[in-house]
Amino acid sequence: MIEVSHDDPDLARLETDREFTAGFAVPIVKAFRKVMQRIRNVSQKSVLHQFNGLHFEQLKGKRAHQHSARLNRKWRLIMEFSGTPPNESVLIKGIENHYGD
Repeated sequence: MIEVSHDDPDLARLETDREFTAGFAVPIVKAFRKVMQRIRNVSQKSVLHQFNGLHFEQLKGKRAHQHSARLNRKWRLIMEFSGTPPNESVLIKGIENHYGD
């Protein structure tokens, strides 16, 4: 399994505290939790490509060290992986508006 950590304590709380939304709309929170379940249940990041709805991809340019997964058309979960299988880990960096509005 991939070891998971969060860059922001609010993201860790968002994953586990059913009452906490961190200011995000409920559909975003539900999508975040669903993606986190998938991340926690795979053996390596390459498996995440099999989930077409995630649109899991490596970012480009200055952010080439990061990956994103789609929460919906507008919002993305940003993460950074390190290590190699079977010792991969992921740092959950944040939830970002893909369009910046």
